[in-house]
Amino acid sequence: MVRTLPTKIKEYELKDSRWWMGRHKENLSYMCIRIDQLLKAMEEDDIDRIESLSMIIRVALKNLNDSGIGLYQVLPEEEE
Repeated sequence: MVRTLPTKIKEYELKDSRWWMGRHKENLSYMCIRIDQLLKAMEEDDIDRIESLSMIIRVALKNLNDSGIGLYQVLPEEEE
């Protein structure tokens, strides 16, 4: 199970808020594109594309969560 974490704005984000806003918007745009591609592949039952996009999305999620953004936390199975 996954839950969101409280979003905190870091001091370095406040100092250059326009740059960080752009960065976060780019990240969101990228994820939206990949999710849209995944949904279309699912509608077409394109198993190879589904597997490929799933791996890409998993890596992107890990990178976003690990790169100081920390948007979600994977809970241990007993807490689900």
